[in-house]
Amino acid sequence: MRKVISLIVLSTIVFLFPNCSLLNREVKIKADANSNKLNSNGKSSFEQLTDKYFKLVEINGMPVDSDNAKEPHLILSSEDYRISGTGGCNSFSGSFLVNESNKIQFMHISTTRMACPNMETDAALYSVLEVADNYILDGDTLIINRAKTAPQAKFIAVSKL
Repeated sequence: MRKVISLIVLSTIVFLFPNCSLLNREVKIKADANSNKLNSNGKSSFEQLTDKYFKLVEINGMPVDSDNAKEPHLILSSEDYRISGTGGCNSFSGSFLVNESNKIQFMHISTTRMACPNMETDAALYSVLEVADNYILDGDTLIINRAKTAPQAKFIAVSKL
């Protein structure tokens, strides 16, 4: 009987906590993001990626032409690992993880739910953020990708916050 109970308890623990390594991964990624590894500008890639207003200029290979009042953009905050922005109609916010090997993950994205004449850019941007797993930062150009596919979204840094 004790063996059966022990087996049930052990199986429950293994079943309920298979992703404990995920927690360690998040801590490591955040630690890597604060790495002091500098590039030729004297800044870490994390410093170049964060605290900038990135205007969305292309999504899924198509130029962005928003008819809505707001300019589609995103901002990655270095202080609290938060992402915020707009798809042109609805505002969004969430969190992100990044590491020095250009891996990125956006999580817990929430949006407002307004109706606008052109919702295509909003929908496409939220879809990209859901599946993104890496980025390329070339000067002021940020390209968000999924695996080794064609660029999913392209942004241009307009200003430093």
